[in-house]
Amino acid sequence: MVPVEGRTGHPGHAHQPPPPDHRRPISPTIPPTSHNRRNPGSPASLGPRRRITAKVELLKLIRESAGLTQARLAEQLNLDVATVQGWESSRRPLTALRAADLVRLRSRLIRCGAAPTALAVLDDAIEADLIIAEAVEAGERHIDRDEHPLGATVHQRTLTNLITWPFTGALPTQLRDLPPPRASRRGPVSTRPTLDDHERTRFFDHLLVTADANPHEDAALLRRQAIYLLGFDTRPTTAEWLHAEQLRALRGADRTDHVPSWVAVRSSAVALAHSGNRDPFGPVAPVTTFAFGREGGAEGIDEYLLVKYLALALGQG
Repeated sequence: MVPVEGRTGHPGHAHQPPPPDHRRPISPTIPPTSHNRRNPGSPASLGPRRRITAKVELLKLIRESAGLTQARLAEQLNLDVATVQGWESSRRPLTALRAADLVRLRSRLIRCGAAPTALAVLDDAIEADLIIAEAVEAGERHIDRDEHPLGATVHQRTLTNLITWPFTGALPTQLRDLPPPRASRRGPVSTRPTLDDHERTRFFDHLLVTADANPHEDAALLRRQAIYLLGFDTRPTTAEWLHAEQLRALRGADRTDHVPSWVAVRSSAVALAHSGNRDPFGPVAPVTTFAFGREGGAEGIDEYLLVKYLALALGQG
């Protein structure tokens, strides 16, 4: 709890303390973290970082949709306004809060009128920020597949659209029903999580390294999810890499019923569609139709058209 300084009374008058606040305070204390002890040469060592993360932008959206100013939220949390401002400017990492304090923060936001569905997104936002931070920190350095956050579980769309939020600028679908802010923002403020050009380059370079270093089937999930995210890289060299990856996946599909091979083909096609390719199957369409459709029958054609439609829809955002 931030201490409140008493006022100096007149001589002969006893000091009257402020009325007690029986709510459990949320501690603003920030313990040392690994992010405060970067090695020289890492992105954080180049100067003060002010990256706006998904959880920070989410907290801002939740506060504004509940009609709370920073000062009012600070009052409700029994903190000084500088702490809330620090969270929303990334000067104070929200993840430095103790688990119990994070639970109290959610509870008090709900009591202040915040949407519970939006607060439920906070866990995914923290995970999305972790994935981005790990990739940016690693850059071209390889991370073992057993340690890589992209290889643990299959990511649902509710997570992937938070990971890609800084690159698309599109508000994740699970947040689109939030009430609009009751007061307009003042001055230049972010409307999405932000990465600078150097961080973007390191993020996508790491995905390329990850995909190249894990060609085998036992790392298929890690490779596939890295390839999916590469579809949001706007560099022409990455589009060329994705096209080459699609051809490689097709060569690996030596049996038309080998599901993992065709999942790889589909992943590269979806990534190409994201990168702006309006015909992600291109010259391999007849082969793809055959593979989906057992002799290229009507069922296979329908499946091919469905996958192509979905890939194009994703590419158009």
